[in-house]
Amino acid sequence: ATRIVSAPTQPALPRTPLRYAHRQRTHPTRASSHSAALRASSALGEAAQVVHRRPPLDHHRLHTARATGAARELPQQLLELQRLRQETSDLIIHDLRNPLGSISLALNMLEMMLPEDVLSANRAVLDVAHASSDRLMRLVEALLDVSRMEAGEAQFHFAPLDLPDLVTAVTGRMLIPAERQVTILKQFAPGLPLVMADRDKLERVLQNLLDNALKYTPDGGTVTAAVDLQGPEALVSITDTGPGIPEDQRQRIFERFAQVAGDKRARRGFGLGLSYCRLVVEAHRGRIWAEPGPRGIGSRFAFTLPLTPDSLLKPC
Repeated sequence: ATRIVSAPTQPALPRTPLRYAHRQRTHPTRASSHSAALRASSALGEAAQVVHRRPPLDHHRLHTARATGAARELPQQLLELQRLRQETSDLIIHDLRNPLGSISLALNMLEMMLPEDVLSANRAVLDVAHASSDRLMRLVEALLDVSRMEAGEAQFHFAPLDLPDLVTAVTGRMLIPAERQVTILKQFAPGLPLVMADRDKLERVLQNLLDNALKYTPDGGTVTAAVDLQGPEALVSITDTGPGIPEDQRQRIFERFAQVAGDKRARRGFGLGLSYCRLVVEAHRGRIWAEPGPRGIGSRFAFTLPLTPDSLLKPC
């Protein structure tokens, strides 16, 4: 029998600090990774403390700064819009006036040259063409008048004027369809003095105000044209029994192209009539405004004209 002799086993050495240090020296990559991780953790901790110590963002101050910047830009934007609006008006006035005049002249020539039977067969078409041409021409003329007054280039011819006489003449020419059944009333204070005014321009002011009043007055309603004294001024007012004007729009409606928001009837106009009225009244050193009618019904448009010193002693 064969005898197997095994080699004696050596006991395991204990892990002493020296042996552990030897392992660290034999694995330099693992040791450096451990040190880097410790350093990274320490850096993150310091960064977190820095972030925690930073004061919170002041949202109110940020909003205020943005609002201040927007407010500074707003006047420039408004001036730019005003410039563009003026350029558009000039374009309409100068580039449309002559062609519209040619169209109107051509329509008149056709009516003179065409045979009577052809005119009769096409009368409706010619009437539509005339009405459209006249409407555009009135728009151009209104823009021209407003632009001239805004630029201080309009000519005014002041003379003594009897306001009740002017109001009577204008209301007498207003055309009211029979089916509307709207009544125009006149109220004049006794002993009204003369005023120094441009009759033609004030006549157009009254026409614009009466047109607006008649447009908004319902069937069976009334429109009242009144002249009274208010201290050293004559007070002219046009009152209707329509739906009235919202308070937040009573100033805006006197601006160029302004319309009463939410009311389709106002879209039939150009938004220039009341702007014209304001410019004419201010050129007479007067004031114009809109307010509710009596008992809150309808609207009342009023304007003042200063009395001349001599006119206070000469009632008409």
